[in-house]
Order: sequence, then structure tokens, then C-alpha cells
Amino acid sequence: MSPFATCEIKSYQYKPWLDLDDGKNVLFTSIHLHGFTGGIFFPGTGSEDENTTDEDRVFPGGILNVPLTPGFATAQEWREAFTTKIFPRLMEF
Repeated sequence: MSPFATCEIKSYQYKPWLDLDDGKNVLFTSIHLHGFTGGIFFPGTGSEDENTTDEDRVFPGGILNVPLTPGFATAQEWREAFTTKIFPRLMEF
């Protein structure tokens, strides 16, 4: 028997889906300012070429990035991005 106190430590792992094959049940959408001139956008992700299609094995069709140009993104462009890209993809999902 140890003269020191003992305790039990539990660790939990949370996953946003059940397993690697269940990625089709996850939809990630992001609308953000991207493409700063003279600098790098942190964390270096979020461009449209990172969007997935239904044929992709990981997150099939589940990633939709909608980058807007900083300094040029008007309220109308934000509304248009939601109505033409984000909302239709949510309805499809």
C-alpha cells in the first residue's frame, strides 16, 4: 500500500461522427474573408479548392468554404454568398 493518495483518471474521446465511414453525415460550411494581399491567411486553409465533392472518400460533399475578398466584400456580396451557396447546400444536405 502506498503512503501517497491514489486517484483514477478517465479520459474521453469525442468524435463529431461515429467512425471514418460516417463522414457523409457531417457538413462543415465556412464563409470568411480570405486572400489578404501581402500576407497569409491564418491558418492557411479555407479556399474554394478545398471544398469536397460527393465522390471524395473523406467528408464526401461535407466541406464548403466560401471565401470573400477582404476590403471588397460588401453587405450585398455576403447576402449573395449565403443565398446562392450556403443555403442551397444546407437544403441539399
